[in-house]
Amino acid sequence: MDQLRRRTLPHAGGSFRFGCWDRVRWWLVSPGRMEFWLWIVCFLLLVATTGAILVMALWNVGWLSITP
Repeated sequence: MDQLRRRTLPHAGGSFRFGCWDRVRWWLVSPGRMEFWLWIVCFLLLVATTGAILVMALWNVGWLSITP
């Protein structure tokens, strides 16, 4: 019975280890972590997009000149 258990459940003996991606996935599943990273990434995308639109608008109306 013990040999059957080892064959079917490799983690039963304590030798099973998570891979790198599994550890990252389980770390993100912990409460609050996924939401935090989503807020940070979306905030940075919003700031970058707003900045790019602002620079294009200022350049378009002539208030921003790149040439000396």
